[in-house]
Amino acid sequence: MLVRKGEIMMAKREKRHGGNPMRSGILLSILLGALSLLLTAGLGAILILKGVLPESAEPVLAAAAILLAAFLGPLPLIRAVGGKRLPCAYACAAVLLLAAVLIRWSFWATRPFGSWYVFAAAFAGATLAGLIAGRPKKRRV
Repeated sequence: MLVRKGEIMMAKREKRHGGNPMRSGILLSILLGALSLLLTAGLGAILILKGVLPESAEPVLAAAAILLAAFLGPLPLIRAVGGKRLPCAYACAAVLLLAAVLIRWSFWATRPFGSWYVFAAAFAGATLAGLIAGRPKKRRV
């Protein structure tokens, strides 16, 4: 539906009732998790290349990137779902780890993926997101 405003035709937003709120939660979760993973890994790579951090800090940076992505990724999905916070967070962390393993095997097949610290970081980030996010707000009287 178009509405004339001045000389410009602008599309009027219509509210969509009965839509699936999980669709936007899933898309935002994927976007936020991937963005935080890429930014953290990119920042770590820049710091290593500039010589600020030694190359031996790479496993710690990988774990920090996975932890941050596993924490920030499930937040929109948990808000959209409302209940079952921990299963949503663990599902997002599992998808994140699966994507990381597939990317690693696709592009860097000769290098090992890491060790238990990557999986422990994903589990810790998902647990933290499930426990903190989506809590009911306290009502002030």
